[in-house]
Amino acid sequence: MRKTPSKMTAGQLVLRLVLSILLTFSLLGTVSSVISGILLSSPNMMTAQIKKQDAAEKAYNTLQNKFNLAYNSTAVPAEVYMDTITPELLENIMRGLLETSYAETEQTDWYAPLRKAVTAYFEQYAEENDIAKDDTYTQKLEETIDHAIDIVQDAVDVYHIRTMEDAGIWNKLMRLQMPIWFLAAACAVLSVLLVFFLRKNFCYWVGISAFACGILMTVPSAAILGTGIISHFTLKEPAVYAVYTGMMTQLVQIMLMLGIIFTAAGLVMWIGSLIPNKTKAAGSDA
Repeated sequence: MRKTPSKMTAGQLVLRLVLSILLTFSLLGTVSSVISGILLSSPNMMTAQIKKQDAAEKAYNTLQNKFNLAYNSTAVPAEVYMDTITPELLENIMRGLLETSYAETEQTDWYAPLRKAVTAYFEQYAEENDIAKDDTYTQKLEETIDHAIDIVQDAVDVYHIRTMEDAGIWNKLMRLQMPIWFLAAACAVLSVLLVFFLRKNFCYWVGISAFACGILMTVPSAAILGTGIISHFTLKEPAVYAVYTGMMTQLVQIMLMLGIIFTAAGLVMWIGSLIPNKTKAAGSDA
């Protein structure tokens, strides 16, 4: 006759309790490492936030203000730059920057129209004011173009990929892809083994583990979303703020959704495992 948890010896009960705790954290490790692996393997979640948060439109407005301010030092009107820039172009650059960083391919030259516009303005200005196209002219032209491109690149690099690449952080993150997926596989295999060892009174012990795993995901996620702590982050650029807070909110929502699923499934399994025992007990009393 199958033993119920209450009829187990103390040693058996402790062993199954330890295995159940291990299963709780192996399930949590599987979920966390899979989400991390997806983030490190594909830019899709990040590019989706660019569209969802209207990051290109926010960056466009930022560039308009910056080029207006730059007029004081460069004497180049903002419209010279902005006539070559659209929100659609900025969104393509943002997406392209992410995709090429993940694929480690060469990035498209998005700034040829801007170079052409600034060069045309300089040539017209030089012709109208009888300025010689000497080394000083060429140096000033190159500095102005480089400065304008830097401003645009800073505006579109909403995830600070260039900053991480320059610091060597991005390459280190990309090298974590395989270890993260190996960790996910190891946690998944461990979970399967633990479920096998807990096959007696399966719904009871696995249900408790799934419920505990769900609580560990649900409670912190609900607290973060409920307090609105993510929106309290202070970031200077509106586009950067929008995608970072949007991305963090999405990840927390995913954890909350999975936590609710695990909690509900575990609770149903656990309660379901107790019903037969109660039914048998009622039958024996009768």
